[in-house]
Amino acid sequence: MPNTKLTKATLQNHYQYSKMIYLLIILAAWMVGDLIYSANEYKSPPERRVDVMMVGMFAATDRLDNVAEVALEAGRAFERRRAVEEGIITEAEMADYDTPLEVVNFFPIQYDPNNTEDAFGVQKYFLTFATQEGDIFFLIRPLMEELVAEGLALPLDDFIARGILNPGDRDLSEVTFEEPVMEGEEPTGVSHVYALQATPLFRLLDDDGEIIYNNHGTYMVIVSYSANPDTAAAVMQSLMDQLETPAPEWFQAYLEQSAAENTDEAE
Repeated sequence: MPNTKLTKATLQNHYQYSKMIYLLIILAAWMVGDLIYSANEYKSPPERRVDVMMVGMFAATDRLDNVAEVALEAGRAFERRRAVEEGIITEAEMADYDTPLEVVNFFPIQYDPNNTEDAFGVQKYFLTFATQEGDIFFLIRPLMEELVAEGLALPLDDFIARGILNPGDRDLSEVTFEEPVMEGEEPTGVSHVYALQATPLFRLLDDDGEIIYNNHGTYMVIVSYSANPDTAAAVMQSLMDQLETPAPEWFQAYLEQSAAENTDEAE
């Protein structure tokens, strides 16, 4: 008959030879639990959130939580005013009005068209548009111009005219383009402002001595598929209000060094 008596020795042997099985069981249970949680975790629908996508090789978006909170309140304040203007609520009801906007998120997309070796970054960047994710994009000029040409950039003229966006002293001629048309169609001759310069948001370059995101030479675009473009524009304005600061002292030296290097390369 087999020895089925439970002793200290048999327990030690059992755990010695079976510990890997227990570890695999625990790991599988954790993965299943995480999958169930992720599948059932509430996620705000597109029309109730504004997602800011920061495209580049580095973006410490975890350090923008406070900026996101202020932008959320700005977006909600805009939606309250809009609800009053549309007659949905009265001014007396503004404080208790449950605005559509629930959250503002920042997401990094590690993509640089000059770095073709990063296949994952390329896939993530293009998949973002294929799945119509994001509302506001920070990106360099070549990528901004591609979005305009492909009809993915929303004209900002109306937001500026309505006072939702205040471009300040930005040169709008630099970000004004003719309306894109389908292949074979005649140009309309109509032009719009499709982006705003993000370079003046110097807090991204120097936040308590650390860089959050290299926004030098980048632009902000609201994509045409945004589910809530008016609120996205109000959030963009909040980002400008919060992040526009005087240029750090080292920035001018950086520009001069870059200009000198470009001159040397040209010679």
